[in-house]
Amino acid sequence: EDGNPVMGGPRMRTPPPDQVNNSLYYEVLELEKNATVDEVKKGYRKMALRWHPDKNQAKKEEAEERFKKVSEAYECLSDPQKRALYDKYGHAAFE
Repeated sequence: EDGNPVMGGPRMRTPPPDQVNNSLYYEVLELEKNATVDEVKKGYRKMALRWHPDKNQAKKEEAEERFKKVSEAYECLSDPQKRALYDKYGHAAFE
């Protein structure tokens, strides 16, 4: 099995670079890949306010789903170790 050890965990299969989609979290928060920590925080706050279910009663289901994605993106991109893994392996780093 090919792959790299991830923080002492089991070896994971590393997808070919052309199959790594590691821009999704950045897109969710409307950020560039080189965003600073402060820009990540600002992007999260902006998108969390925009998609908070309480502010979107007419589209509550969609808002809940988008709010979850915004929170998930922030959780990853605000942590330097998780962000480094995400930038290198995309979503595969967490599967």
